[in-house]
Amino acid sequence: MRLIVFLILSVIIISTGFTEDYLFNDNFSILGEWNIVYGDWSAAEGLLIQNSTKSTITHITRIVKQDGIMEYEFACTYLRGLEDNYGGFGIHICIDKPTHSRSWGMNKSYLFWITYDPAAYQRDDCFFLQVYKSTSPIHMDFLHDTPGDKYPLDPKILSPEAFMATADNGETVKFRFQVDTKTGQGKFYHPGDETIYFPFDLQTEIEPGMYIGLRTNSISIGVGYAAVRSVE
Repeated sequence: MRLIVFLILSVIIISTGFTEDYLFNDNFSILGEWNIVYGDWSAAEGLLIQNSTKSTITHITRIVKQDGIMEYEFACTYLRGLEDNYGGFGIHICIDKPTHSRSWGMNKSYLFWITYDPAAYQRDDCFFLQVYKSTSPIHMDFLHDTPGDKYPLDPKILSPEAFMATADNGETVKFRFQVDTKTGQGKFYHPGDETIYFPFDLQTEIEPGMYIGLRTNSISIGVGYAAVRSVE
């Protein structure tokens, strides 16, 4: 069956003890400060569109300094794919310097990823949350325990079919996550029900980064907006 993954990644802390400062909040009337590294990216009618369903690695990056408690928010809609019964979408955070061509890794960074891969996980009803640590353009490790393959999204709340339906109903799906670069601790909020979250601990301090990057695999998606906040 044709299933697609699209994703919004973001982070929110709800607390009277914190203040939030937007470092950027893009609605994609134009590409603006986003730089295409690889893939068929364009901005049209308020969407950042990745048009290719064939490419297994696409990247687009933007300058934004990240240090401390960071919140990432993206809103996406499915457009088309995936013919090979696999797909994913995510964000590289705290990139020290972006690559300039198609690459497996994104130099020093972390990739927060949502994937649909029934061949690997023996489930065709849900997506899985993953974290990868990138150390170079050619080296990226899957952190199996943080959160790795132990965090499936509840298909009763957000199923692959619900993702696909956004192509017709015009809705977007939001996904939020938080990370503290000082401790490596954070949490994913379940899209569709933010009372559910998945805590994780990277067990290391994350080096402050100067870029973020969006990434896709075998999917055409439209990103309605993207925002990064610093929480103090």
